[in-house]
Amino acid sequence: MGTALTRSTEFWQIRQKLVMQATELQASLSARKPQVVLPRECGANVLVLFNGIGCFVEALRRLNFPIGKLYVNDWDDDAQAVMVDRFPEADVSSVPRDAENITEDDVRALGVLHVFFASPPCTDLASVKLNKRTGEDHRAGFDGATGRLFRKTIEVWGWVRKHNPNCKFVVENCVFDDMPDWHEAAAGLGGEPTVMNAINYSYTWRKRAYWHNLQLPDGWDAPLVPPGHPDSVLVEGGTMINRSAPTITASWLRKGTDAQPEEWTRCPLKVRTPGGAERFLKAEEAE
Repeated sequence: MGTALTRSTEFWQIRQKLVMQATELQASLSARKPQVVLPRECGANVLVLFNGIGCFVEALRRLNFPIGKLYVNDWDDDAQAVMVDRFPEADVSSVPRDAENITEDDVRALGVLHVFFASPPCTDLASVKLNKRTGEDHRAGFDGATGRLFRKTIEVWGWVRKHNPNCKFVVENCVFDDMPDWHEAAAGLGGEPTVMNAINYSYTWRKRAYWHNLQLPDGWDAPLVPPGHPDSVLVEGGTMINRSAPTITASWLRKGTDAQPEEWTRCPLKVRTPGGAERFLKAEEAE
């Protein structure tokens, strides 16, 4: 039978070759999209809460997932403008922009739903508000100004499930398993989430929890290619100053300018230029 192939350099080379071939096939399918796309009435109807600029929808697009009706909700004008420009077919008016105003009647009026996704704000749950040295904890949890939107997500999902018992769902957030709210989330969403860390698949540390009702195949969590070093995606010969890549936060432009934004966090990912100067990440590097 031959010698079993271990996860050596040869293994990763073969795997990377297969991934490249799959990527080329994906590009080919995308190029022929007008010929292979299904009519919208044949696609799955999708509802996304806290949509932002549409990352979940973009993921579905890259998978050539057939989308029928697409309902999205977000309170931010800039994020919604990006979404509408990128996905003009998105319905941004059937669901109240303020998630707290969504009612069961709103959900019922959408008709049949096949996929539900939500990513409620994590600002009242994130460990950045926990001082691990002193134990001082400023996280308000589900009782906070934005944390309560997680409870609203649970409520809306209950309505979606009531009227669409076969609907698939994914709810994404940070990992807050040291808080009582974690157990409330598990009770409301049907169990413990799947936890993933982007460092195992990409370039930076980012642990996220995904509550879902999907059937995951064996080996789903194996990275397609070895995780890369952050320096490989820095432009103009930049190198990372940090010993390891921290989480890239969502807060920018509290300082800096549009041309030279600065990450507003206690632990930014800093870059050293070939000339020895220090700078923050550029937008294209963060993406």
